Amino acid sequence: MESPMAEEERISKKTATSWLKRPMDWLKRFMKKREDFEMFLSFAFGLLALLAISLNVSIKGVSAENILDAVKDAAGIAVTVIVFVVARRVYRQMTHVDFVGRFEKLLKEWADKNRYLVDKESIKEERGKAKKRCYDMLVDPSNLVTAEVKASEPGKKKGSFVYLPLRSDISRLTKGGDEGTRDDLTIEFRLNKSTFVKSTFVTQRGDSDITDDDIALIARKFAERINDEFGVQLATQARIKDGDSKVIIVPLSTIPRTEENARLLVDLVDFVKNMVLALSKPSEGYLKALRTPPSNQ
Repeated sequence: MESPMAEEERISKKTATSWLKRPMDWLKRFMKKREDFEMFLSFAFGLLALLAISLNVSIKGVSAENILDAVKDAAGIAVTVIVFVVARRVYRQMTHVDFVGRFEKLLKEWADKNRYLVDKESIKEERGKAKKRCYDMLVDPSNLVTAEVKASEPGKKKGSFVYLPLRSDISRLTKGGDEGTRDDLTIEFRLNKSTFVKSTFVTQRGDSDITDDDIALIARKFAERINDEFGVQLATQARIKDGDSKVIIVPLSTIPRTEENARLLVDLVDFVKNMVLALSKPSEGYLKALRTPPSNQ
């Protein structure tokens, strides 16, 4: 058994580590957003240069010649900063177009690769007041093994899995204007109770029926794992949706729009799919078929 002194020391170390981790994570996210970091450095050095010009004038003395030299130097710095800002804006527009195209292409490939689990046709419809697209997923994932029918075909029970903004909304987001701060541009993962089996990290009541409270626990755990794997890389934080404990949302407004991040977003969707499969339960029909010995030919 751990002594009180050892336990106190362990808790102290854990607390110190957690306080150190927060600023380090913030710094990593800031450094990951290279465009913001470059802009910060440009303005910082620009201010230092203006300060140096002011000090130089004060040391040399205020005269018409010295003031004109200072104005000339300041104008040169201003032109440099303006050129950088314009170039950055053009670069962002080019890379953001690549981001949208890359994301849509990889998302379509992901759905096709998972065609025995994910209904790739379901994304063609707009749903809800928020006008989002949605991929449905089979409630019984055994079809991924049996490959009886494609998920887009009728005959299998499905549930909403991931909600995505329309392509037009993502395109507006990538233009770098005010719409980049909109809170409604998110990816939403919706968990279906009938998909899951009782898990060891869920409540220990001893029964086999999974409840809404259990789904809320699973959703929180999923959000934690998303942040562990993708939070720093994508500069975003998954969280539980207000008013719906079964929905995980991933904000898009803070994510730098690069081709690499387009790939990481699709990896994130696949990561959540894998977590769902890890806690899913096989259907009784599949288990019965699996246990039935093959008939002798």
